[in-house]
Amino acid sequence: MLHFVSTSPFQYSALQECRKIAQDGDVVVLLADGVYAALVEEKLFSGLQVFAVKDHMAARGINAPGWITCADYDQLVALTCQHHPVQTWC
Repeated sequence: MLHFVSTSPFQYSALQECRKIAQDGDVVVLLADGVYAALVEEKLFSGLQVFAVKDHMAARGINAPGWITCADYDQLVALTCQHHPVQTWC
């Protein structure tokens, strides 16, 4: 399953709600203010593959830690095509 998280974990509960149903091996994509999740502890994402939209990270001045893979828009489309179903958390 592919999960898109687009809100800050410091203001909204979308990331926590996502984590409640995400299973090992699921993919999480952080975009928009969701990239602020790069600042939380890695253990919250245990068992998940985590991507962040590179341009969204740069726009917010956030450097991706080693456990997050930065993705461009082409990679984002590829992830969407490869993983089903898709759940958006906002």
